[in-house]
Amino acid sequence: MRHCPPFLLLLGATFILPPAAVGEESDGLTWETQAVLSAPEAHQAAAADERFVYAIASREIAKFDRSVGKRLAVSTGAAQHLNSGYLSGGTLYCAHSNYPQTPERSEIKVLDVDSMELTTFKDFGNFGGSLTWAVREQDRWWCNFARYGSDNAGTFLVCFDLTWQELGRWTYPAEVLHQIGQMSVSGGIWRGRSLLVTDHDHPMLYELELPQKGTVLKFVQAQTAPFTGQGIALDPSTGGLVGINRAKRQIVFASAAQSQPQFRSFLALHPDNPHYFRWRGKPTVVVTSGEHYGAVLNLDFDYGVYLAELNKHGLNNTRLFSGTYLESPESFNITDNTLAPQPGKFICPWARSDTPGAADGGNKFDLTRFDDAYFARLKDFLTKAGQQGVIVELDLFCPMYNAGQWRLCPLNAANNINGVGNSTLEDVLTLKHADLTEVQIAVTRKIVQELKDFDNLYYEICNEPYANRRVPMEFQKRIIDVVVETERGFSQQHLISLNIANGQSRVVDPHPAVSIFNFHYCVPPQVVDQNYGLNKLIGENETGFRGSRGSDDVLYRTEGWAFLLAGGGLYNNLDYSFTAAKPDGSFTEHRSPGGGTPALRAQLGILKRFMDGLDFIHMRPDNAVVKSVSGELWHETLSQPGRTYAIYLYPRMTQPFNRRETVAPPGRIEADLTLALPAGQYRAQWIDTTTGETARTETLDHAAGNAKLHSPPFENDIALKITAR
Repeated sequence: MRHCPPFLLLLGATFILPPAAVGEESDGLTWETQAVLSAPEAHQAAAADERFVYAIASREIAKFDRSVGKRLAVSTGAAQHLNSGYLSGGTLYCAHSNYPQTPERSEIKVLDVDSMELTTFKDFGNFGGSLTWAVREQDRWWCNFARYGSDNAGTFLVCFDLTWQELGRWTYPAEVLHQIGQMSVSGGIWRGRSLLVTDHDHPMLYELELPQKGTVLKFVQAQTAPFTGQGIALDPSTGGLVGINRAKRQIVFASAAQSQPQFRSFLALHPDNPHYFRWRGKPTVVVTSGEHYGAVLNLDFDYGVYLAELNKHGLNNTRLFSGTYLESPESFNITDNTLAPQPGKFICPWARSDTPGAADGGNKFDLTRFDDAYFARLKDFLTKAGQQGVIVELDLFCPMYNAGQWRLCPLNAANNINGVGNSTLEDVLTLKHADLTEVQIAVTRKIVQELKDFDNLYYEICNEPYANRRVPMEFQKRIIDVVVETERGFSQQHLISLNIANGQSRVVDPHPAVSIFNFHYCVPPQVVDQNYGLNKLIGENETGFRGSRGSDDVLYRTEGWAFLLAGGGLYNNLDYSFTAAKPDGSFTEHRSPGGGTPALRAQLGILKRFMDGLDFIHMRPDNAVVKSVSGELWHETLSQPGRTYAIYLYPRMTQPFNRRETVAPPGRIEADLTLALPAGQYRAQWIDTTTGETARTETLDHAAGNAKLHSPPFENDIALKITAR
């Protein structure tokens, strides 16, 4: 829940608000070490994203693979005194000065995390202090200029707008100044409404707030931390912090002590661009290749192994069915279907009775009693998913496609002791049977109440309600209202999704409580353009029916790239290589109606990192950039005009449910592009979508009009990132 700021600071005619509160309250007094990584460059600061961590020294920055601790690269480019780092949109912004020289000069340097080249982003010149940290929070830059020795009380924080007009400045309270001796404030971040700052040497965070009036920051409390001062940053993978132990040359990952209350912002639409999420303080795009929705209801499935495999590739989503629906082993010709548990291995929200006779071989269900073991497993799954950086979509209901699913369903009167569910399979989710509706409302309330504290969750009301037209919108609206009513008294609310159609459909008269509109089999992705004007997140949360062999990975890779570069915010490939016997996703000999291999997950991880490398919150779909492209290629483009362009070239797509055709002309392709770009100097980077490697980098000095580019050779598809120099 977003809270209204309790105050405004007025400077001239400009109102300055503290960063929007997104659920984080006071974090308590203690931060604890969760992991360390040895890094000779851990001398000034550290910063991290989901896959990499960066150790910042005065003159260089080292990039490490955070999963194995391996140093991958060291920066190039001039630097004298780097101080801290802030990651956004795949760029590392570093405070830099000429300290200890005078007169003082300060800059923000930027590190291109792919080329590892340092360049100057903003030159402040002599601004009255040495820049020690700089972060962007929404549409404001917050920059700290340090003074030292007897003058360190003059250290000041400045708020700038995006054109670098100063909006206000503040100095530090006595509680901080008494601690820092002759040194100054070294690091700082916004975390919700709180400003957390460090000094030069002490294992301490100082929690501050903007004052209601005046120009001295308000001291809230001191928090013990495992960092020896210096620069800190948010860790988007854990929701914690990352800093350094300078004496030991270590990067330190920390989280708030478990014994203290921890308040996290729930998954939300991003306030600056609601086509994407904001999660754990960061803009978030969702990319995954997930199992067939039975991770909790199938007791044979080891979801810890499964979630670790998603995390390994940087994938951040999974889809989960609640247990109000299950399948038989024969359903849809899926090999080792996780939605079809073996006898005695099905668990759901309702407890079993003492009466035998359920169709799955167990005792019948008592729809008036809930199963504590199920909810313990569900919560454990969500906890482990959160630890692995995975967002969970929980589907509350699913229609009965045929008699096989209805025969097994706990809501069928033959499977429960309550006499509920004397219905045809067509009417199960229709509001036609009051006893069924009462049970469906009760289980919805129970699930929502039990999961009220999880930040990594959103609810989808019903999977494929349009299947055989069996779930009318009236039923979905009733369940939406139940979710909203149940959460009304909670401190935060979860997002709600509707599954709209296979392929494409224009959403008309959307329910105001719905934030996510999901579609299946979006080939090609016109549905994004059809519904972009809703200003909500458009997702594709199921794929398939285009091929199942490992050689078909290209089909689902290109489907994901095209959907996200068209402006979608979520892509979930249905991955049949995850089974109860192989929860690590190594079962590649399946004959299921879709794809899934370790190689495909690695390729989708490349897509996720490409998107994370963009400032996508400030980008929009832009069909006017590519004027022409040679060959039988399609294209999608996201742009921030004059600054960044992300272009994807791919073969003409085949429709799902049709015979698979050749996806691209045989052999390698070279494409000629004509682009409409404003005059300027640009850097063009061609990315191999199968390896993530840069195929070629070139510079473009463009006068005006159309620009011409010729691609390196590639197979099937290639990505192009153009940035202003």
